[in-house]
Amino acid sequence: ELPMKNASPKVSQNNYYTVLSVTRNGLNEPYRVSAGFQNFEIRIGNKKYPIAKGNHTYKITYEVEAQIHSYNDFDEIYWNVTGNYWAFEIDNVTAKLTLPKSAKAFQTACYTGVFGSKARECDSKIVDNTVFFTSKNLKKEEGFTIAAGFPKGIVNQPFFRPHYKMEEFIEADKILLAIAVIAICFAFYYFSWKRYGEDPKL
Repeated sequence: ELPMKNASPKVSQNNYYTVLSVTRNGLNEPYRVSAGFQNFEIRIGNKKYPIAKGNHTYKITYEVEAQIHSYNDFDEIYWNVTGNYWAFEIDNVTAKLTLPKSAKAFQTACYTGVFGSKARECDSKIVDNTVFFTSKNLKKEEGFTIAAGFPKGIVNQPFFRPHYKMEEFIEADKILLAIAVIAICFAFYYFSWKRYGEDPKL
């Protein structure tokens, strides 16, 4: 389960994912996806075929667009690696952030805990253009967020944000707001017309 919403004013409010592949022990594994209000869910496997006991290695490859946070003096990658909706504990988690060869992170941060937590039970290490993040003993519904700042100009930032999609404009709250605005405008013009614009009866 991956975070569907982003509270940062620097990027799109919604995260848009494209799952490229899912494997188990190196072989393709069936999966299906669904997007909710809070999380993007990837369900892996087939309930008709039980998994054999033992250790299994899953690899999920996905893309998520427009996640470079642009500031005046630097750009930043800020990403919730695990999400905050797992129903079980996570013993260990690692993240590897690889920047272009011409870039090197000059500041890092990481956070752990429930949504909104500022706890830092984690570590980071910069090696050339790569940053390694580690954490462990995450409780249920605790997440792991990483951040790394790097010089501006490494990633081209468009003047207009092209990642706005129709889904951002047809959410229920936005539709209700649009209907409310239209209703208020209609009521204003209707009563104005009734008061000033309607022809008097002869």
